[in-house]
Amino acid sequence: MYGYIYRTTNKINGKIYIGQCHGDFDPKYLGSGNLIQLAIRKYGKDSFSVDLLFEATDQDSMDSKEIETIKNHRECHGRDMLYNIANGGLGHSGPFTEEHLKNIGIANRNPEKLAIMSSILKGRTYSPETIKRMSLAKKGKKATEETKAKMREALANRPPPSEETKRKLADTWRKRKQAFELAKKDNPSITIHEFRTTNRRGEKNI
Repeated sequence: MYGYIYRTTNKINGKIYIGQCHGDFDPKYLGSGNLIQLAIRKYGKDSFSVDLLFEATDQDSMDSKEIETIKNHRECHGRDMLYNIANGGLGHSGPFTEEHLKNIGIANRNPEKLAIMSSILKGRTYSPETIKRMSLAKKGKKATEETKAKMREALANRPPPSEETKRKLADTWRKRKQAFELAKKDNPSITIHEFRTTNRRGEKNI
């Protein structure tokens, strides 16, 4: 067998991923797409099942069958029920089409993806060396005029903060000010920049 089309199903929420793979059917292979990999990290491999949908004799037939299957599943179940970002076919070459860029944008705004990324990153701390490398990487980078215009537009269209948000922000700044004043008592020479840098290095952020 040249390859096959498979369907990976999340047994918890019913979402699916359509993919292609070369060689004989492997029920342990769940897929390599961005969203399906994030979902596997969140739910665990045991939360997914894999079904063999079609066998293929060459790459062209496998590509066309994958595209057809993704299209049919989107029409039947809705785009949000699929982990697929692209429309199918083997990889991507050449410039992205408007539809492909739209699919990527939709996937990046997917609430489940954002929630999974948040849970993965939550509590992560960085070593001083990593912080230094990140800082150096950002130095010298200048935003283009187009980027600046988009940032200004986003700020102009941003809704005003709610009263609860204002209260939380005020409470956060009050606690930070108190923490800095306590740090000044222990070390009168400490600057606000040094205090913030210390907090970013993994120490308890008040």
